[in-house]
Amino acid sequence: MLLSSANEDYTGLYEAVMELNSSYPDASLGEKYDAAEGAICALLSSGLIALYKVNVSETMHLDSYLPIEKSDSGHLLENPVSWYPEYKGERIVFAATDKGERVYLGSS
Repeated sequence: MLLSSANEDYTGLYEAVMELNSSYPDASLGEKYDAAEGAICALLSSGLIALYKVNVSETMHLDSYLPIEKSDSGHLLENPVSWYPEYKGERIVFAATDKGERVYLGSS
């Protein structure tokens, strides 16, 4: 599900939790955040997605998406504000890498 979203467009981390709200309405919020973080970490470590930081007022400008180094992703994902739709004017998003796109499309 997340790889599909990542192939469509830049997707906010908060949207991963929202997807789980729809699919698993009875799960606790903590369980949803844990599941979303685990899935994002797995996709990152497999090289299927990359993280970016964007100013929410500039989401229409593709050059405003700043790549986040893979080495910074663990700390970032552990920070609860990274999962907010917006924090201090910024949003953390993910998108498919070239490898992620090939895997998703079945041409890995």
